[in-house]
Parts: sequence; structure tokens; C-alpha cells
Amino acid sequence: MGLLEEGHVKVGGGIDRGDNVLRADEVVARWDGWSLAVPRPLLRERPPGATTPATALPFELDTSGIEVEPGSLLRLRFGEDYQVRARVADAAGGGPELTEASLDQCDSDAVRFRRHEPVLPPDVRMPEGATSFGPGVSLTALVIRTAEGESDSVGETKRDLVPPSATFEVIERHGRLDGAPEMTLGLLARKDLPDPAAGGVVAFVRGEPGEPPRDLEPQDWTSSRPGPPPADPWPDLRPKQLMLRARSGNEPTLDWETYDLLVVRLTPAEEATVEVSSLIDQAAKQAFSISDWLTAAEDTDDVTAAEDLLASGRHPMATPAHRITVRHAVRAPKGRPQGQLAVSRVEGSTSGLIHASDGSSAPLVGVDPPSTLAVDVVASWTPIETRPTHRPRVARSGGSTSGAPTHGSARCSTSSATRSTGT
Repeated sequence: MGLLEEGHVKVGGGIDRGDNVLRADEVVARWDGWSLAVPRPLLRERPPGATTPATALPFELDTSGIEVEPGSLLRLRFGEDYQVRARVADAAGGGPELTEASLDQCDSDAVRFRRHEPVLPPDVRMPEGATSFGPGVSLTALVIRTAEGESDSVGETKRDLVPPSATFEVIERHGRLDGAPEMTLGLLARKDLPDPAAGGVVAFVRGEPGEPPRDLEPQDWTSSRPGPPPADPWPDLRPKQLMLRARSGNEPTLDWETYDLLVVRLTPAEEATVEVSSLIDQAAKQAFSISDWLTAAEDTDDVTAAEDLLASGRHPMATPAHRITVRHAVRAPKGRPQGQLAVSRVEGSTSGLIHASDGSSAPLVGVDPPSTLAVDVVASWTPIETRPTHRPRVARSGGSTSGAPTHGSARCSTSSATRSTGT
């Protein structure tokens, strides 16, 4: 017959100040879904140096006979309600039994366990067998080049979008490891498991500050298993691809050409920022704590806006995004500046406004801003130099002189010089 051993939270020494009241330090106890008496199993071998070596005991402790009673450990799962109850035990193990009614006064309120971890964006990776990065290209920066009207791409213009992974702890708390032992061991043997709450991927072109996003394009993850699509594709989710191309005609900037290929199209000299984030699976939405926060909020407008962001995969607290910069580079400006410029300047001002001198409705005089880095302006002006005339002295009685001017205004002569400079 075996002995019953329970996990416990040990309190430090207490102090009795003579009033028969034992005072001890506060202890924060936390249950994370596992036993306090039995360590968690080592699912994967840890690398050397990952843990601190344990201090050797002065005696040998045989733990081979310690076993966990089947079914005695609750499962911590998202969306379930839990209560915590505490009871006191002395050093010899004595104390109230689990079935004593007095323990009902030492239980906490029911708390619904929610998920606080966000669903990460899809992992951006280089396609298998891709070439090295070209000039101006990185993992999150794609560039195509056009020289004299023809494509001149340097570097890979595709990126793989891999479903986001999650820790074993998060996957377990979603109930995905509750199946048969053989199935669970097979899942644990995989290199990475996708997040069970990731239902899809959404991409959109980031607008200017204050502007809404453009071309919002969602797409569900599909299964990589052969045959008819299963009702639940997890964990075999097929990666998708993002590709940069030159725009032709009125093609959209961003759209899904197929279920697995997201295409970004840009005209020459155009640049954009594409944000890629995850969509939360509708079946897992109630597992997140943000659902409770939105329910408790008082401002209905803010709640509606937050729910829209959450449903579209754009809420930064629940579904943060990856930013991918895309550029269609050119070797020379598309426009050539031409024409004469004039300057409008307020009297006394040290700056002026440059505009077309012929009153043309095209204020840029042929300049294409997206493809132009700088514009050289050659200006000329005529400085005016003022030279005051000598004022005659007026003789007065007594032989004294003063500097008072004669009647009338003084005359002045001016000379001018033309100076030109270029910047």
C-alpha cells in the first residue's frame, strides 16, 4: 500500500508577539496546470548550459516508486472556470482533510482562464533554394528594378509566409494535446507546431498617417494533406507566398492570385509598406482575454472599432503585424524638368515660393516626385544698393554749424549689379 504525498506551498518562519497570533510573510501561490509534487516531463532535450546544475544532496533519494494517481490532476484549458482552495497542514502532515466542510470558506471566486499571449504574424522566410540578397534587398524588403522600360530584377522577389508557431504550453491549453498518447507523442516530435488560434493570414497596404489601410486581403490557412480538405486543417497548414511584380494597366496593388500566392504590384518608382498579420480562428476567439475587456468597456464606439480590428486581424494587442517594404526602383527620373520658374516673395521675407512663370496648371513643371531624388534650381537676381547723398551744412549766427538738413528730401543715387549662382 502506497503513501499519499501532496504538493504544498511552504511558508517561512512566523513570529508570535505574545498575543497568540502567528505572523508570517506573504506567499504568492500560482497553479500553472501541473502538480506541485511532480516535475513536468522533459519533452525535448535541453541544450547544455540551459539550466542551473542542481546542488547534490548529502543523501541518496530514491524516487522510482513515486507515481501520480491517474485522473487526479486537473487540466488547465482556455475558456474554463477554475477555483482555488487552500488548507493548512503542519510539519507532520496533519491537518484538515479534503472533504471537510470547513474548507469551503477558504476558496476563491470562480475565474475564467483566458489567453493573454497574442497570435504572432506569419513567419517570413526565404524560399528554399533562393539566391542571396541583391542590392537594397533584405528578408523584409523586396525590390524590382526597371531600366529603360524593361525589368531588371536583382535578388529574389518572393517570400514564404509560414503559419506562426506557439509553445507547447499554449498548444496544450488549447486542448490540442488531449488526444491519444500516440497522437500526442507524434505532435511533440515535430520541429514546430502552428498556433491553434491562427485561422488565417491577412495583408494590407499601410496608408499614410491617419488614413485607413488599403487593399485588405484575408485568406484562411489551408491543409497540406492530400485528398479532400479536412474540416480542421491543424496542424498541417500549408505555407503561402508573397511575390512582388511590376504593375500592368489597372491591376490592383494587392490581391490573392491563388489561395497560396499573394501578389504585390507596383508601377515604376512606386514604394509601399505591406503589413502581414494573423487572423484569429473564430472557434478560439472566446479563449482570449481581450474578449472580456471589450465586454466590460463602456464606450460603444471604441468597442465597435476594437472588435472590427480584432475580426480583421489588425488589432496590435492580439495580432501584431510584420512590415514588409516593397519598391519598384528605376535608374533615372521618369520626368524631365523644363520651363521657367518665378518666385513670389512677400516684402521683407527671406524666402519665396517657386512656381511656373507662365501660369501653367502643372506646378511641378515636368518633375515626377516618386522617381526624383533632387532637383537643381539655377536662380539669378538683381541686388539693389542704396547710397545716401551728402547733406550740406547750414551756417548760423555765431559761427556754429549743425547737421540739420535743408528743406526737402534728400536725393540718393543707386547702382545695381547682377549676380547669379547655382545650387
